[in-house]
Amino acid sequence: MALLDYQIQATPMSFDGEKEQRRMALLTNGAMWSSVFLVRQNVKRRTPVGSQGALMNQIGGDVMASPTEIRGVVFSPTPYARFVEEGAAPHFIPIAPLKAWAQKHGYAEGFAYWIRFKHAPYASSVKTGKLLGLGIPLKAVHMFAKGFDESKVRIEGFFKKAVERFAKEFKK
Repeated sequence: MALLDYQIQATPMSFDGEKEQRRMALLTNGAMWSSVFLVRQNVKRRTPVGSQGALMNQIGGDVMASPTEIRGVVFSPTPYARFVEEGAAPHFIPIAPLKAWAQKHGYAEGFAYWIRFKHAPYASSVKTGKLLGLGIPLKAVHMFAKGFDESKVRIEGFFKKAVERFAKEFKK
């Protein structure tokens, strides 16, 4: 289950003929896959990239279809995706990574506590993140919301083209 997702839902038109029903479902499915790909691309473009790009690399998309509806979803399974999207209140960063960092750089364990105390109001801020190589922003990025908003007009176009193509094929 995704920890953060945005969904697009459509209901295919109903037809009496099986051939028409299948063709409309196929066209709607294609429009949905195009929509999911577009939103995913726009979300990835807006996603902040840390030292390994884990969040950006784990943004995925999928389409699920049934006879009554088709649903596209763009999601991220990473536990911190929601905090990057929506932001988070200042907080103490966990001591374990600080201890590991201090040990790796030859400092006493107490140095980790000093860093945590000194930077408490800025914990997980850009300043502390750069110092410790964490880079987790507190300010909301809204990469999913903005990526979806940017895609709306083109998504409508994908479905409009699907309907136009169907009408052209079955006009006879």
